[in-house]
Amino acid sequence: MLGLTFLLFKRPDNTESRANVIFNFQFVKEAYTPYTKMNAVFAVEENPFIPLSLPYEYSEVFLNVGGCNVHHGIIDSFKIVTEHGVKKGIITSRGFTSLLLDNQLEPGLYMNMSIDKLIDEYYHIPYVTHEKGETENYIYIKRGTSMWDAVVSLAYKLYNTYPYINGQNKIMLMAGTPKKELVLNDDSLLNYGTEVNTRRFVSDFHMEDIDGIYGNFDFHNLQAEEKNIVRNKYFDFDRRFFYEPEKASQFRNDIAMRSWKRTFCTYIGYNNEDLYDTVSFNGIVNRRIKSIKITGDRKGIQTELSVYDDGFMQ
Repeated sequence: MLGLTFLLFKRPDNTESRANVIFNFQFVKEAYTPYTKMNAVFAVEENPFIPLSLPYEYSEVFLNVGGCNVHHGIIDSFKIVTEHGVKKGIITSRGFTSLLLDNQLEPGLYMNMSIDKLIDEYYHIPYVTHEKGETENYIYIKRGTSMWDAVVSLAYKLYNTYPYINGQNKIMLMAGTPKKELVLNDDSLLNYGTEVNTRRFVSDFHMEDIDGIYGNFDFHNLQAEEKNIVRNKYFDFDRRFFYEPEKASQFRNDIAMRSWKRTFCTYIGYNNEDLYDTVSFNGIVNRRIKSIKITGDRKGIQTELSVYDDGFMQ
């Protein structure tokens, strides 16, 4: 089945090389991670277009699984080694939207901000696109804020949502109509289950008011209390929510509880599903997909899908 999977490498001059024999790979796409990520080990001797000494020539890489390009990203690391007479390429990559984490905006108040303005007018990041969005009266950028953090603030203020990556490098602020409705029968599943993770839970958030006084904007998490978790966090007045200060703690609580409960299943193959498509399995009916993990090796390809129960359900 890995014969249907290949890597495509591009140089800055747009010439290409292709690796057709992949020993193993892993691809992950998750609703709260602002990029796709991929790693792979492949045979170099089957691909004479990748010289042993020139892995530095390449600037971007695609991963194609079963005829579908699932990943297009920068090359984080790429080495070619020879083991027992076999030349292997080893590569790790993140989608181009990962660069949103590496770019910061000048601190200050930005009026009449939209996703169009934010992504199109400040920095040109290759291949990154976005859906059209409404305009928010303002967003406040504190020192050290990344471009992605600004996108997150904008999505939450406009729609009470968390942005995600659609396709290869498209930023979405809201969940659209599912393009695929996947139904998996029990007979087709390798496994299924449920997992909880409370390591990020915070029991109480305390924000000072505009005068620096605490006690007016407190938030208590009942779910943390039920699980006997006591974690108190204090923070300065959040100017991002100047006119709705009570939302500052709610926002932090939603972030802390993201993906805390997930239900998952694993099946053989990959059906070209994407985030926020729907899946049905073992009593789960038409739930939005929040995580996709595809792995492949000599045994074939497996896909793990997850749905979440948290504050950002859409």
